[in-house]
Amino acid sequence: MGEFDLIAEFFQRPVRHAALGIGDDCALLQPAPGTQWAVSCDMLVAGRHFLPDVDPRTLGHKALAVNLSDLAACGARPVAFTLALALPGADPQWLGPFSQGLFALADAHGCELVGGDTTQGPLNICITVMGEVPVVQGRSQALLRSGAKAGDDVYASGTLGDARLALDCLQGRQAHQPDRGDQHDHQHLDEREAAVRRQCGPHRLSCPRNCLPRSTDGPARWPTRRPAGSSRLRTTPRT
Repeated sequence: MGEFDLIAEFFQRPVRHAALGIGDDCALLQPAPGTQWAVSCDMLVAGRHFLPDVDPRTLGHKALAVNLSDLAACGARPVAFTLALALPGADPQWLGPFSQGLFALADAHGCELVGGDTTQGPLNICITVMGEVPVVQGRSQALLRSGAKAGDDVYASGTLGDARLALDCLQGRQAHQPDRGDQHDHQHLDEREAAVRRQCGPHRLSCPRNCLPRSTDGPARWPTRRPAGSSRLRTTPRT
């Protein structure tokens, strides 16, 4: 299977928002009035960022999810993405589920594939994602790391440590036990390990949710109470 056949069969789809998508030297996009582009890029390398035998559908989901999380963290609305893919070979049984996992998440967030590149080589996935951030009275509404200050509340969604615990389960390692603590600490860890092991059966697909208070129809708004399913952390000045 040649490069153009591979793209046509697994990745080329009509665009709904971009002025021009896959098929030319460049894609053409126009930001909505009153917005600016937010752009993020992440690379996933086999053996470094994912296990070689990972389910391809799960990998397709993960490859886009890590990028969408960056947009969410900045309060940006996803618009489009590009995909650069290095493959050991053109295997339809791998490419089919991979593209399905990729597009299922893309469709859920209204983010369309507008271009990219493919080549032969060790498995490597590089996605660049583009989103829109409102600009109000000449000021960007992007949520930046530089905006954090001592005393702010930080909310972490999900359960901290689940990713490491899942990796230990997949590789057959026993979870690290607390050095100290009462029986409740050990019981809680045992319960989390059991839950993660159940979810590893088919692998759980995480959702981009870094920016918990993001508004989809305007500037991001900070919550007045703790978002559901989150943990609260307190920042303190460095000494």
